[in-house]
Amino acid sequence: MWNSNLVEITPGMVRYKDDAAGVQRETPNDYVFVFAGGELPTDFLKACGVAIDTRR
Repeated sequence: MWNSNLVEITPGMVRYKDDAAGVQRETPNDYVFVFAGGELPTDFLKACGVAIDTRR
């Protein structure tokens, strides 16, 4: 989501702050893809309990 900041990810929902509207929103999810810069922060994500699948 453009102009937003992640607040929380749960197994079935993502909560984020919509900066343009100034409110928090929720959306259902099946999968979450992380695009964080040029290099995936694998160690950080694993430490947070995120399952990593790097299909190459």
